[in-house]
This record gives sequence, structure tokens and C-alpha cells, in this order.
Amino acid sequence: EQKGITYLLQAMPDILIQFPDLTLLIAGDGHLADNLKAEAKGLGIHDHVVFAGPRLDMPEILKVLDLYVLPSLWEGLPMVLLEAMAAGCPIVATDVGGNSMAIKNGINGRLIPSKSPQHLSQAIIELLDNPGLRNLYSQKGKDIFKNNFSARAMTSKYEILYLNKA
Repeated sequence: EQKGITYLLQAMPDILIQFPDLTLLIAGDGHLADNLKAEAKGLGIHDHVVFAGPRLDMPEILKVLDLYVLPSLWEGLPMVLLEAMAAGCPIVATDVGGNSMAIKNGINGRLIPSKSPQHLSQAIIELLDNPGLRNLYSQKGKDIFKNNFSARAMTSKYEILYLNKA
């Protein structure tokens, strides 16, 4: 429920009108998997949705996606956003929890309201329709990750914190 996948599924029919060859890849698993599969079938989009289950190769998968979408209802600072940024994957995410710590709306991705299939479809269509904007978000995402969230950046921040406390 937390990940809001139902809202992404509900957005898909509108997206498929403009991008009929689109495939939605859903990684992960949970107690709602069967319900989500049934929902995809009920929406008539099941041929465009791949339920990949749990994956250990997400960094590699993120590198080949056109877009990463995180329609969560609540979050802390999800590691997958940082992984997507590091992989150079443009992002659409809901403006919940710590998502705005990583995603700067209009700079390295899009932040939208949660529980809104309409906002999801609009943001996804906008990015799929604009390769230049996807490339900009990709590059800015890599830069922000490197400068703020990479191992080197985090180590530097911890050093400053500890040295100031000593």
C-alpha cells in the first residue's frame, strides 16, 4: 500500500493512449501483488505491465529505464531514489516524506501530489514526450547524487560533524 502502485496502474490507461508501446515494470513483492495483478487486468493494461518480483539487479535495471516512478503515499528518504539518481534515471515521485530531499522539482525530477493518477499520468507523459528534459533530469540527478549522497560526500559530511563535536 505504501508504494502507491495502484495509482500508477490507474494512470496507465491515459499514458497508453499517447504511448501504446509502453511497458510498465514493477519490481518487488508484497501481500498486495495479486490484487495489483487483478487491477491491471481489470483496467485492461495487463499486457503492458510486467510484475518482475524481487530483484537484486536494480542498479543495472535502472540504467536502461526511460523513467523511474515512485508513487508512494509515505516515505522516509527511499534508497531507490538515490539509486535511480546515481544510475541517471529521470524520476517522477510523489512529494511525500524525504523525497524532496533528493528530488528538486523541475531540476532533477518531478514531484507530484500523492494519490493522484491524473498528476502521475501528466508528469509521465510530459517526460516521455520530452527526451531533452529527461536528459536534463538524468544529468542533474547524477550531479546531485555525486555532490550530496555519494559515499565520498557522505563521508565528508560525517567528518565535519564529528570534528565539530570533538
